[in-house]
Amino acid sequence: MKKVYYDYHKYAWMKEIVQYESDQDLFNTYFDYPCIKSSLWFKEMTRLHPNLPKEVLNAKSNKEHKTLLDRFVNTINKKYFAYKTAKSCPAIVDQLSHCLLMKAPCDFEINFSNNDIEFDVANPNMMAISYHPPVQYVPEQKSKSFKTPGHIFKGYVNAKIVLPFVFKTNMPSLFLDPFYHNPESPLKVVQGAFMGEYTKNHTFQINTFGKANSSVTYKKGDPIAYLWYPHRVKFERSKKTLSIPIIRNFNGRLTTEHFK
Repeated sequence: MKKVYYDYHKYAWMKEIVQYESDQDLFNTYFDYPCIKSSLWFKEMTRLHPNLPKEVLNAKSNKEHKTLLDRFVNTINKKYFAYKTAKSCPAIVDQLSHCLLMKAPCDFEINFSNNDIEFDVANPNMMAISYHPPVQYVPEQKSKSFKTPGHIFKGYVNAKIVLPFVFKTNMPSLFLDPFYHNPESPLKVVQGAFMGEYTKNHTFQINTFGKANSSVTYKKGDPIAYLWYPHRVKFERSKKTLSIPIIRNFNGRLTTEHFK
């Protein structure tokens, strides 16, 4: 199993660093891994159709279970009865088994206007919020009479959730919406990957979008985002301070990373 090292980092926006009784308490305040353990939807689903005959559901051995299930399946109209549920779907199980869930460490609220945000964080030493202005993600309107074809983010405003950590690894990772924890999450996570040199040390600045002229409220423990890894991993606190990656040149690529 591959390791991911993390450093609980004191950023300039923190007046003081919050102390925890153990590394596990610290980790559990911000994260769940694998997030298959904390998805209430997944926990409450049964692997097989709950209306299957009791002898099928209560079979004690795999052989007995398969025999009874095959016998039952041969007597039903398969077009109208699916005996397995989403809890048996390998794509869902594999994703949830490889995702780190990032949670709200405290209550916070964000108010979105047409082009910026105001926010309130219950404990500013636990997280921070910033944003990117619309000029960075909304293309220029070519004509007042016609809608610009790439205006997919018109009507949305960016909010960036910052958690005080640096992660060190040697594998790529991908930010995703916490779909299996809350399919209607009030903040939509901007999908983005850490690859190449950015896998070495990376910070947690989670870019999201909220609807313009709206407000969102998160309670402590609410899901914010997933971070997917291609392998099962073990998280371990680094014994040394991990440096925050700094972009020293543009290398011909200009991205929102340069406007932090």
